[in-house]
Amino acid sequence: MYYACLTPPWFFKWDILFDFLFLCVAFLISAFAFTIYRKIEQSNVKTFSISFFFIGLSYLSQTLINGYIFTHIGNGICGYLALEHLNFISFIGISAHLFFMLLGLSILVYTTLQSREPKILYLLLGGSLTAILLSRNRISTFFILSALYFTLITWHFMDNAFKKKQKNTLLIAISFLILTLGWIGFLFTSYSPLFYVTGKLLELIAFILIFWNYRLLRKK
Repeated sequence: MYYACLTPPWFFKWDILFDFLFLCVAFLISAFAFTIYRKIEQSNVKTFSISFFFIGLSYLSQTLINGYIFTHIGNGICGYLALEHLNFISFIGISAHLFFMLLGLSILVYTTLQSREPKILYLLLGGSLTAILLSRNRISTFFILSALYFTLITWHFMDNAFKKKQKNTLLIAISFLILTLGWIGFLFTSYSPLFYVTGKLLELIAFILIFWNYRLLRKK
């Protein structure tokens, strides 16, 4: 049986707040990218918008499920909660979070690859879902896959930043690098919940930078 300590009791309220902020930024980026797509009609901008929309849905489901758990269980959530013992609503919420995040990241990786072959996207998503379904430790597998995808995305944006040498591209590259470090930190949550807190704080810094980049682009 797999057990997961999602967050320390003292951090749980902040966890819900952070996820709410993340979903707001993700939806703002998605909407902004879609407005750009309507002007230039480039398919990669459209898929970029779609990827952040699904990432936003992932954080939305996480916010709702954590809010539900906090309302019904309270701060006792960290007492090594057995995922198999969650009720049906919690199971649906966690499943939605995993699915939408992997879908969003798969689309984002597909966008960075600049490929027009849909089979690559199906392979990324299908392989990810299959790995999770066959895994005995699904949350750990989810963290590994997400960290891997964030690494690939970071590599793309870093390469793009060095080529273009623009402030906006460098800022987004640094944001995804911090996100990658945060998700790598999640992998060690089983050793100490402080790794989860550190990962969330890095995630917060990354999304602040993404939002700052969004504001800079809006002013242009």
